[in-house]
Amino acid sequence: QKTLCCRSSRRPIETGPGQEGHERRSLSLCPARALALARSPATTTTTTTKDRIMSFWLGTFFFVLLECAFVAWVQLRRTTEKPLKHTLYGTAVFCCWVSWAMVYASQIHTALYVAPVPKTPE
Repeated sequence: QKTLCCRSSRRPIETGPGQEGHERRSLSLCPARALALARSPATTTTTTTKDRIMSFWLGTFFFVLLECAFVAWVQLRRTTEKPLKHTLYGTAVFCCWVSWAMVYASQIHTALYVAPVPKTPE
């Protein structure tokens, strides 16, 4: 029995009139089947929304602590232009936090079901 696959790197097989499928090679998995196996209850760990929110706020708290450390660093040293240094450190920490938050959010809400559309001959 042949397993249909959606990847163009597989060898094409006939599935019916006007339809074309792709045969799975011996040791490789069809992406749809691999996704189903990866999402099976035996291999996934369940994380609740509360765990995700808590870890987001824990990471945010780390960046707040980092900014507090920078404020103390600037305030306790004898340096010139303290307002400029507060602005630079604050901007750097905020940009790092925004980058971290975007990566964190993209890992929670992944786009696993995006599939390439085969190019049709013109």
